[in-house]
Amino acid sequence: DLNYKDIDMKNFLKKHAVLLITLSTLFIFLASAFYVFTRPRLIATSISPDGKYTLSFIETDSPFIFGSSKVRILLEKSEKERQELNTEISNDGKYLDEENWNVTWKKDYVEVLLIGEEQGDEDLRFYFIDKLEK
Repeated sequence: DLNYKDIDMKNFLKKHAVLLITLSTLFIFLASAFYVFTRPRLIATSISPDGKYTLSFIETDSPFIFGSSKVRILLEKSEKERQELNTEISNDGKYLDEENWNVTWKKDYVEVLLIGEEQGDEDLRFYFIDKLEK
């Protein structure tokens, strides 16, 4: 003998199981999207003419809709020899790409120009540190 309470309980559990699965899937999707959009992203690299140095343009934090993007400029000669600078680019919340920087390699330094739609160009210089060997 099935009574109406047993049938109602089964329907209640089925509906809530579907709701729980849907909410769990949505949570996993949103958490994944948050990770993808907030992790550091390599935008571009440039290698010195002599091949000794690598310059990387990295977005460390992007705006949700509007605002500036946090970026890191990283100059590396080796794992132990590196210089970095953290700054921001005001680009109206738009996706950053290779058009947001310009690199000029000089004899003793590398010049980096950061370009954003809502800012004046930011001119940075990284001087090479070559150690003397005996």
